[in-house]
Parts: sequence; C-alpha cells; structure tokens
Amino acid sequence: MVGDKTIEKMKLNRFNNCENWFCPVCAWKKTRKNALKISSLMQYLKEDEEKEFLFLTLTASNVKAEELEDEIEHYNQSFQRLTQRKAVKQADKGYVRKLE
Repeated sequence: MVGDKTIEKMKLNRFNNCENWFCPVCAWKKTRKNALKISSLMQYLKEDEEKEFLFLTLTASNVKAEELEDEIEHYNQSFQRLTQRKAVKQADKGYVRKLE
C-alpha cells in the first residue's frame, strides 16, 4: 500500500492474486473491477442512449450449506419467471444480474 504523508489516501501499489473466491482481498478486487465496468456501461447508456435504470434487490433468508444448491436453483427459476412476465418484458431492455 502506498499513501500520502497523512495516510488519508491509500492506493494499492502491487498485489499478487491468489484468485481464491474465499480470499477477501481477491473477492474485493474482482468486485471493484466488475463495478467499474458496469458503471462505465451505465454512464454511456444514460448519456448517449438516454436510457434510465431501475435498481432491484432480491433477498432470501440464509440457508444451510446443504440447502444452498437447491436455493440457488429456486432463485434462478424465480428470476426467470419474473423476467417472463408480460409487464416486465415490455419494460425490460436488458439487465445486469449478480448473485451473492
């Protein structure tokens, strides 16, 4: 890490990726990279294409590890049903989806 004299502004100077999704630093770095890409795309669409955006957060209760695969499958099916609804199809021009 490199910072200014007051150590108020810090910048990551060099980093060795372990590329393990459970590594908090690697996960954070990947998330920041994806967020920057999406932000740039959204800015372009807003300015040049004059598109507007809706932000939707879907949540579910925590589940045990044994139930996680079934819960993800249920989530994917539910999201698919949502996107197939007539009202959603008419309004939807595309979306970005992330499962955490």
